[in-house]
Amino acid sequence: MSVKDIAKATGCGEKTVVNRISYLKKLGLVERKGRSPLKLTPWGEAAALLSEESRELLEKKS
Repeated sequence: MSVKDIAKATGCGEKTVVNRISYLKKLGLVERKGRSPLKLTPWGEAAALLSEESRELLEKKS
């Protein structure tokens, strides 16, 4: 997905998307090699898994 596609899908501006991707790269949660699409690093996958599990727990409590 391009920055423009992500911006349209999320309703954010393109500059916001670029800044957030840069921040996620600095944290080591996503990586891009050459012109390949963004991929989650192992740390990014772990964070996504924890986020999903915590969301499910919150839904059960409601």
